[in-house]
Amino acid sequence: MKKVFSLFTLLLFFGCQNSIVFEKTKQFEGHRWNRFVFIETDFEITDIDKLYDLQLNLVNRTTYAYDYISLNITLYLPDETMRSRDIEIRLQDKNLNWLGTVNGDLVTTSFSYIKGMKFQAPGKVRLRIENKMSILNLEEVERLQVKVMETR
Repeated sequence: MKKVFSLFTLLLFFGCQNSIVFEKTKQFEGHRWNRFVFIETDFEITDIDKLYDLQLNLVNRTTYAYDYISLNITLYLPDETMRSRDIEIRLQDKNLNWLGTVNGDLVTTSFSYIKGMKFQAPGKVRLRIENKMSILNLEEVERLQVKVMETR
């Protein structure tokens, strides 16, 4: 009975996994993200019958000076429309404890920007991410990863 339960658990786990449609990581030289350096990339949507999630994974140093990061994310869609919004990702709680996973002097924080998005037309999607923090050079930022996943 234990083996059947274990097999069922494994199948359930792998059956619920989202498949990655697109993944890109921007590494910041010198651990510094200049306010006017935008992250821009394209990815292709082929199946409009499926739903998609867009996730951001920010890696910063524990010496990062703020408890949040402010971004603008814009999607230019295949049907010639666009979606844009400013977001603020909380990186620390009110006691200044990191909310993400700490590994040595690095913190990885995951943020779901979109969950279950249905595209109206297939084609190329252009993604633009802008650092909206008020200082010119945001120090102690290692990298930002973008993942687009097809949900089941």
